[in-house]
Amino acid sequence: MYREFVIAALRRCVVFWLLWFVVNAVALAQSNFQPGYVVPTAADTVRGLIDYRSLAFNSMQCRFQAHSATSQQSDFLPSKILGYGLTGGPQYEAHTVLRPDSTSGTYFLEVAHRGNLGLLLLYDEASHLRYFLKKPDGQIVELVEYVTTISEGGRVYKRVRKPYLGELAVAFAACPAEQTGVQSIELNTKALVDALRRYNYCVTGQQIEPLIKAKNDQLIVVIGVSAWHKLILGNGNGTFEHDDSYDNGGIATTIGVQYRFGVFHSQRISAVCGVLYQSGFQYRITNRTYSLYTNFLGNNDRRISAEFKFNCVQLPLLMRYYFPFSFGKLYVEGGPMARIIIRTQRNELVYAYGSGPDERYVLFEGGARSINLGLIGGAGIDIGHGKRAPSVAVRYEVGSGGSPLATGSVQRVLNVQVAYPVF
Repeated sequence: MYREFVIAALRRCVVFWLLWFVVNAVALAQSNFQPGYVVPTAADTVRGLIDYRSLAFNSMQCRFQAHSATSQQSDFLPSKILGYGLTGGPQYEAHTVLRPDSTSGTYFLEVAHRGNLGLLLLYDEASHLRYFLKKPDGQIVELVEYVTTISEGGRVYKRVRKPYLGELAVAFAACPAEQTGVQSIELNTKALVDALRRYNYCVTGQQIEPLIKAKNDQLIVVIGVSAWHKLILGNGNGTFEHDDSYDNGGIATTIGVQYRFGVFHSQRISAVCGVLYQSGFQYRITNRTYSLYTNFLGNNDRRISAEFKFNCVQLPLLMRYYFPFSFGKLYVEGGPMARIIIRTQRNELVYAYGSGPDERYVLFEGGARSINLGLIGGAGIDIGHGKRAPSVAVRYEVGSGGSPLATGSVQRVLNVQVAYPVF
């Protein structure tokens, strides 16, 4: 009794903190002021708070506020200031570049690497990540490659032209040792930052750390609750107790860790794996009659009740895609998962008759150790930016598998989760 009271209290705490987090997250998503500065002129730096938001917002404007919470906010366009940045975080410089339609526009470009040669990044209106090489004289040149798809003889080929390699070869002329390896440099943030670090060390003798870490690896703590869940045994047509749809009898909770890592050298695509402990899945039927027993027994006064309650470990492996221009940092995710039932708290089947004592059995013979396989799909939003930005997500999980959840049986779960990166 005491143990069930403690478990119920812990679940209420999880629900309370989840609701508290969501309410605060919605408020935070409206603005995300962090300590930073603006650079109106080369000789002037004004410190205060920067509203640091989505990639689109950050490249189009800078919203600035003095340290006082009552101070008026100011919106600076890239044409009005030289740049801005967060204290100890990302830095932006204003530059005029060509748009995809060949017209010019002024944007804030994020500084990925500083040095004799620098690297600047920009997400344009077409959601493409663009790379710019900053030369010692302050001039910038775009690093581009062109991919053409060709169909010939029923086969499809890709032809890739890499004019950016020629730009790098010219820029690396002061260091022949690095110039000879230019042809192997890929057009992605990690490869470019690594190449520029080597070149700058070659010509200056100073090791410069990149301002943007090419890897987006994160260890994330996750808590959540089930907004809805359902268990369908067999085809769920109600023929007998192992072929029926079970009602959920309570709130299930989730706690665990996930690891997120970048893939394909992309800032928008990442993979997520983890170990999540889910407790309190409870399903029941109460006082039901089934056609199978009526047809077999004739006059059937048998009333059947059953209850199954278990805890499990979930192992998700998901792909996540971040939309470049969105409210906050919106993402969708999906992929396979395994659910391992590790503890059964209730596994009871009761036959009640109009006369005579009840008969009690187990609902699932052979215990409740089971591995169920399934799929997860969902969406979420990061609140704020940077590697420590918390997130709120909704996941829809569908799992099926072997004993005790016999082949063809399905468990459906709608989870609401919050996550916080610890590094």
